[in-house]
Amino acid sequence: MKIAIDLGHNVANDGGAVGIRRENDLIMEVGVKVISKLKSAGHEVIECKPTWAASVSDSLRRRCTAANASRASIFASIHFNAFNGLGSGTEVYAVSAVG
Repeated sequence: MKIAIDLGHNVANDGGAVGIRRENDLIMEVGVKVISKLKSAGHEVIECKPTWAASVSDSLRRRCTAANASRASIFASIHFNAFNGLGSGTEVYAVSAVG
C-alpha cells in the first residue's frame, strides 16, 4: 500500500506549537519511527515534508500537492497540538471517497 506521511510543520515559516517541547522536534521523532515501521511492513511511504515554504499556506499547499501527486491510498499528517491544558487524547480526522 502507498501511504503519504506529512511530518507536520517543520519549515522556517511554519514552526508549529511550542509547549513542554517543540512540536517540530516531536513530529520528527515520531515521524521517522512511523515511516520506518511502515517501510518494514512492506508499504511504500511518501514523505510529504517540503524543504521550504514561503508561508503557512504555502507549506500546507506543498504537503497536499505532494500527497495528491503520489496518488497514495492513505494520507496521515502528524501533529502535536497545543491546548489550554484541560484536554487530552488523540484526534483523528478521516475522509473517504469510498461508499
